Amino acid sequence: MTTYLTEPATLNPWAAARGVLTFQLVDHWGNRTTPRPRPRLDVLLAALVLGTTAPPHGGAAVLPGVAAALSRYTAYLVRRCWGGEAAQAEWQPLLAALVAEPRYRDAVDSGADAVNRAILTFCTDLAAHLLADGGDAVLPGLPRRTGVAPARIIRVGARLYRLRPWPLCGRRLTLHALPPWSPPSAAAPGAADPSRYASLAWTLLAPSTPIDRRAGEV
Repeated sequence: MTTYLTEPATLNPWAAARGVLTFQLVDHWGNRTTPRPRPRLDVLLAALVLGTTAPPHGGAAVLPGVAAALSRYTAYLVRRCWGGEAAQAEWQPLLAALVAEPRYRDAVDSGADAVNRAILTFCTDLAAHLLADGGDAVLPGLPRRTGVAPARIIRVGARLYRLRPWPLCGRRLTLHALPPWSPPSAAAPGAADPSRYASLAWTLLAPSTPIDRRAGEV
């Protein structure tokens, strides 16, 4: 029997925005100095589920069913990243099953699995920082080809940040998400300014990338 989610509006708006931002970060992750996620599709699905369900504000109750319905590796990644070593009894059987599956054997037998989990954790934390309108900060755990390193986030404008070292494709990335607050009630149309609920944008810049003031980057 298939179970469908019939009440999407119950998803916390902050968690939904974090999931969308996390997905976009993982989608653009990787360059000459930063390893890419693999298998890519499964990690992208995990990014969306993990971003929308992990604490704080996440809907943990929907996590197991949603992740398991997408892929075995996605379910394992979400359970392990979300629960950590304390949840080993939940994700260890999934890991054992993945070793026997040719599609995922290489990822779990090599260092790719640890890289995937590090990417997901870092991107979820970075998405939360952006949503919190955070200032300068250092985020630990950025996976590089030479090992894990801290990343420095420097705020240079309104929802405009530099990231060093740079782990993404290209030299600039603009992220979009609906605002992390509840929309106006349908029972009271016009009670709030509609522009308050328009999609928001955040821009990340590589260290040497100039600010494009013509595009509104100030």
